Amino acid sequence: MSWQTITAIQVTDTWQFTAPIQGSLFRLKHSLLGTAPHSFISGWVCQANFTNDNKVEIY
Repeated sequence: MSWQTITAIQVTDTWQFTAPIQGSLFRLKHSLLGTAPHSFISGWVCQANFTNDNKVEIY
């Protein structure tokens, strides 16, 4: 199986979203290039869903 790049994300103070995708197996690859806000490197990777009233559900 070959891997497809979905997006490249840098750590920021705001949420970042990818285009909607489907799949059952995902691989995360990270590096320490650049600088993170507040001198720390931290982030969350979550699944999210937009509801009918345009809110975001994160699970």
